[in-house]
Amino acid sequence: MIQYLFAKDDNDNLVCINDVRKEQTKPHHYCIECGAEMTAVQGTQKQWHFRHKGAHCSRESYLHKLGKMVVVKRFKECDKLVIRYKATRTCEHSEECLFRRKLNCCPETPVDVDYDLKQYYTSCQEEGCFGKNNWRADVLLSNESYKLAIEIDFTNKCTKEKVDSGFKIIEIAVNSEYDLVNLYKRSIWEKGKGMTFYNFKEKCKQEPQQLIKLTFNQSEDGYIIWEFTHVKCNSFEQNKNCLLEIVALIENAEDRLRSELLRYAWSIGIRRGVLPNNCKLCSNRCRYVVKLNGIEYEPRSLNCRSCIEIGKQCKGFWLNTREYFEIERKPHWIYVNSRED
Repeated sequence: MIQYLFAKDDNDNLVCINDVRKEQTKPHHYCIECGAEMTAVQGTQKQWHFRHKGAHCSRESYLHKLGKMVVVKRFKECDKLVIRYKATRTCEHSEECLFRRKLNCCPETPVDVDYDLKQYYTSCQEEGCFGKNNWRADVLLSNESYKLAIEIDFTNKCTKEKVDSGFKIIEIAVNSEYDLVNLYKRSIWEKGKGMTFYNFKEKCKQEPQQLIKLTFNQSEDGYIIWEFTHVKCNSFEQNKNCLLEIVALIENAEDRLRSELLRYAWSIGIRRGVLPNNCKLCSNRCRYVVKLNGIEYEPRSLNCRSCIEIGKQCKGFWLNTREYFEIERKPHWIYVNSRED
């Protein structure tokens, strides 16, 4: 006695035993493989199933045929049929990136790629042909330009020749009906769960990182002026004419981060000799009273431009390196360009 979980109805539609209601007028069901009439058995002692007598079906042929019907049914009835696989997100500009080595900007990261078959393919048919050699696919998805083959693997895996053809292929391993029950229920098919995907893109595009750039220049009247700007890592260009340029990997630069970046950049400029001393970065601040235009000032009371002028005259300036090295250890400070370079 043959017992299966699936059968066909009068219209050749695939029916799962769990979808048959007892109270319905008993419809006719037929074996997927041999066409013999089947009875829906829905008792309380045994697992529900379809059965028929007096026929000898090939279980391999039944599972192979059932696999094709399940795939076609899912494609035609689902609004979305998503396959999910692992890929690597990588930046196409990584080889020439100025920031890749210093901070691992745009690192290669594993991601889950969701590929909606319904979005890319409009037709689904059993036993379609593809490739120059007219290979026969168990199920063929196609649109005006592309084809995708789905193979049901019961005993025979996809041949190397097919895999090397470059066509996208989904191989579904089937060992029992329960593998197809799971396939029948799921709207997302994942690689590794009884499925193998061939010739799908293993790399996807990495979006450029958002950077904040701090540039120092000298105005015509001798003042140091600076500017914060945002730039993408793939469109960054060095400014050869500026006094100093600092680039940091900060997507949303808050005021605190900008202030920290400004202090760090000015410290670098002092160490490289491209920016004047700044009282706010001096270890000896508040110990000296200085004069500017005949007026005595304490450093804490000075505005920034006055502080620069005093810093040029001050003999007691000593850079606060403790703060400098604390910032230096932070991983997001990545690139420095100055006239010295």
